[in-house]
Amino acid sequence: MTALLSPQEARLFAATHVLLVHETEAMRRVSRALLSQLGVQQLLDASNAEQALAALAQARVDIVLCDWQLRGMDGLQLLERLRASDNFRQLPFVLITGETDRAVLQHAVSAGASHILVKPYSAATLADRIRRAMAAAARPKAAGLGQAAAGRSGPHSSTVLVVDDVPENLQLLAEMLRNDFRVKVAANGERALQLCQTESAPDLVLLDIMMPGMDGFEVAKRLRAHPASEHIPVIFVTALDAEDVRRRAMELGAIDFVNKPVEPEQLLLRIRNFMRYVELRRQMQSEVDAMLERAKLEDDASLVAGQDVRSPLASALGLLQPLLAAAEDGARDDLLAVEEQLLAALDALHLSTELLRIESGQFQLRTRGVPLRRVLERVLRLGAEAYAHKELRLSLDVPGPDRGPGTLLASGDPLLCHTLFQQLLQLACEAAPSQAAVSLQVHAEDPLRVVLRYPAALTATERLQFFGKRSDAIGPSAYAAKRLAEAQRGGVVVDTDEAKGEVLLTVVLLRSQQTVERG
Repeated sequence: MTALLSPQEARLFAATHVLLVHETEAMRRVSRALLSQLGVQQLLDASNAEQALAALAQARVDIVLCDWQLRGMDGLQLLERLRASDNFRQLPFVLITGETDRAVLQHAVSAGASHILVKPYSAATLADRIRRAMAAAARPKAAGLGQAAAGRSGPHSSTVLVVDDVPENLQLLAEMLRNDFRVKVAANGERALQLCQTESAPDLVLLDIMMPGMDGFEVAKRLRAHPASEHIPVIFVTALDAEDVRRRAMELGAIDFVNKPVEPEQLLLRIRNFMRYVELRRQMQSEVDAMLERAKLEDDASLVAGQDVRSPLASALGLLQPLLAAAEDGARDDLLAVEEQLLAALDALHLSTELLRIESGQFQLRTRGVPLRRVLERVLRLGAEAYAHKELRLSLDVPGPDRGPGTLLASGDPLLCHTLFQQLLQLACEAAPSQAAVSLQVHAEDPLRVVLRYPAALTATERLQFFGKRSDAIGPSAYAAKRLAEAQRGGVVVDTDEAKGEVLLTVVLLRSQQTVERG
């Protein structure tokens, strides 16, 4: 098995701490054996999501291999919980599944799966997914590992394994299939299991029931207990025709039951039909891999675009400030229009790039004193223009002067703060009825509190789901604002004033230790 790995990869696998999550001991035992053959020396296992979370809290884990089907919290829910945690947002997570629905698999990709391993799989496929997941987590340092692994896999023709203890039957079936498929033969159950649990496992098994030693039923049972073979289609080919024999065959996962003597054309037609299913599953794994690669490329492209575009926009905004201070009324209106366009572009960038950095754990906060009055005045000015058709009454109450001694400064990033309040004000203006009052009030304590009030009704369920990532139209704006505030060591909470019929959004930010705004 070590031939699967380069010396560099062998060292990587030996040093990797793996958490294996599967609810059955038999499958965990088989998977432990596969991982041991790959050189993994540091291995924890868990039978459910709760045990997995406990293991993650107590020990080092470099990668999680988790079956989707778990009792209670399933593998996808465990993945979503980890991706919502600052500690485990970047932890490589390989989701193992027999699922073939594209929409469901896309959901897993969107939830943040590092890779998805579609059953059935071999040790080579398992090694490849571990390589890719670890390489993606360590990019660009180890990006070559995933590319090298990807180059090893390629298209191959479908393989049929014929299992029968009678040489004449083996020869007859093999000759019948050779023109369409690669054919392997086994004269007993032990040899069949060996062939099914290697790197070149067959795509379909034609299995006799009556064989000396290990019969076909026992072979099928052991196939289903091993991750490399549990999803290999099995067709029983037998002279037995009793109803209880058929029932037991189906209970063991057979996809068909063929009586001897075999009608060659009929059997060949059935096998061709099943091979179409096998090819679809093979294509599904390729499509899942492509989904993941596209998602990673989109993330990388967004981050690069953000870096390339944000800097000149921010510089232009900075250069505009002294021009605004010195401009006369006519020119000032034009400069304000330019400022509004720059801020709108920066807001869009923050939602697509800064939020992505925050979610992926790549954001680094560089704090400075943020003049809240000026940020909120800009946001209100843009809001008044955008929602002029609703004739909303927007107001702002901020203690202290606009600049100089006594200026109220928050600790954070000016552009993040602008995007944060712009998102919340947009949410309020969308929800408020025409001609309603929408107010912003700053409370000058430490931490600072900025309370946004607007008339609207929220049910108990809507309050619970207010900051949900995948809730209704309210959700995305509120979720983004909350994450932007948290990135600045603050937060956002929602409350209601039942007597006045108002929603209260309170933004909490640390107060800057500066006493006078720089610049």
